Amino acid sequence: MGLTRLCLAAVLATAALVLTGCGDLDDPGDSGDLGASAAAKAQPGTGGAGASGGAGGRGSGSQGGKRQGRFTLTSGPTLDGDFSAPKGQVAGAGCAIVRSTAPGSTRVVRVRFVQDEPQVISFGGPAGCPDRPQVADPCEGATLDPDAGTECEFLLYGHGDVNTTGRLVVTLEQKCVDRSTPACELLPASADPSSAEPITVTWQDSKPYYYCASTPVGAVVSDSPCPQPSPEVQSPTPDAGPEVAPTDAVAT
Repeated sequence: MGLTRLCLAAVLATAALVLTGCGDLDDPGDSGDLGASAAAKAQPGTGGAGASGGAGGRGSGSQGGKRQGRFTLTSGPTLDGDFSAPKGQVAGAGCAIVRSTAPGSTRVVRVRFVQDEPQVISFGGPAGCPDRPQVADPCEGATLDPDAGTECEFLLYGHGDVNTTGRLVVTLEQKCVDRSTPACELLPASADPSSAEPITVTWQDSKPYYYCASTPVGAVVSDSPCPQPSPEVQSPTPDAGPEVAPTDAVAT
């Protein structure tokens, strides 16, 4: 009997030690999936059910396979821009400048350049372009603010004897706390942005550029389409006069 009591006491003591060593499941520092109560405590953008819905967050942080608080627009505010010659007036090269004129701060998520004929136009950053006061380098990750005059600038250099068209594709995003900007106005009616639960909208804008291998001034890259070749004009055939019918008369 005494041995039975001793074994029971050891079992109870071991159970107490196991329960004492269990961590708080609501502790945000716990690794792995968060429990329901931990997800409820997560704030927007902190990895829980919020605007950004970061890694590890579940619960109300996803909707229809996408994170709540993030919408992709089929179209949005377009970028403004212009074109200039590079430093040194290099033939076949030009500098593309893009800027945002939409109210609010717009962040550049991604920049890529695609072209109809591959490897005809080289694409790079602002090195080799005229110095401008508010150029963001690199452009990806920069915030384009019309009030600050921030711009992105890219050097395009074409080579070869084939005309081609390239497109600068820029992915942009803006964080909405209301519907006061053109991008935020495009949110669906079901969205309810606020300071406590901001919503990020993402969209793409594209600008075409052209490499013209042969122009009156040589090879050029610009934001204007290549001039069409003039149609060939055939010279009129000289008039040989009226046709004279042959005769069988024999001179005597």
